[in-house]
Amino acid sequence: QTVSRSITNWCNKAFGAPPLPLHRNGFQVHDSFKYLEDGDLFLQCDTGSNDEKRLLIFASNEGLQQLENTSFLGMDGTFKSSPSAWYQLFTIHAIINGRSYPQAFILLPDKIQATYDKTFLEIKKLRPNIKPHQVLIDFQQVIHNSCDHNFTGSTSEGCLFHFSRTVYRKLCQLGCKVQYSIGGSFATKIKMFCTLAFLPPEEVIDTYEDLCEGESIPIDFISYFELTYIDQKRGRRGRQEELLYPVNVWNVYSQVIQELSQTMLLRCFTQHCAHQ
Repeated sequence: QTVSRSITNWCNKAFGAPPLPLHRNGFQVHDSFKYLEDGDLFLQCDTGSNDEKRLLIFASNEGLQQLENTSFLGMDGTFKSSPSAWYQLFTIHAIINGRSYPQAFILLPDKIQATYDKTFLEIKKLRPNIKPHQVLIDFQQVIHNSCDHNFTGSTSEGCLFHFSRTVYRKLCQLGCKVQYSIGGSFATKIKMFCTLAFLPPEEVIDTYEDLCEGESIPIDFISYFELTYIDQKRGRRGRQEELLYPVNVWNVYSQVIQELSQTMLLRCFTQHCAHQ
């Protein structure tokens, strides 16, 4: 990380870019960051140098128009690419013909729901007619809640890549990384849990029950998967509490059938199976 920042600082000096701020407050955004080369406005929103929760929204007018015109949005946050004065770089993508095009780049101070609510409010001020039918996001519950609140009438769905990654991370937390990396039947069975996303929703629970039999899968992993993703009111636990991520959030069967993001989804799935 230190080497990466050193390279970034060197590049900034070499290309004459102004230094990055050390703090969110008390500085003015340089004009070179406010406008594109053609003079088009790029800094669409700055909540102010006195705002402790200051956020900046960068987008071209054409990019905002793309977000307004599309029925399908994708959203993602990255932490390594964010300047140190902010917590994350949050991006909003227009999904067109199965391809994802980043159109808005937003610097956020944290990842709480109030901040996402504030972000979406500012986006809707810029383009009041942004009304997606579907929003593809990761598995942060606060983002799901915020999307449901701010984009009423839209469907929030978890990204297949993030679904596979969260499952893999949990497996590592349970101490099964080495066993999984060896391959064999254990790794194959774990990957099958991720392929549940491709089944018709009505077949997911019965297939999940079949996967839990036979191969020795850690009970802690089964408990995690069930409590997080599987509606088991009639299943092995008969529990009644609200599910964290219902099947319709992470299931991609209808997307594949409708050829929505099919190329992207299958690429993520193939990469997961090949490299995890």
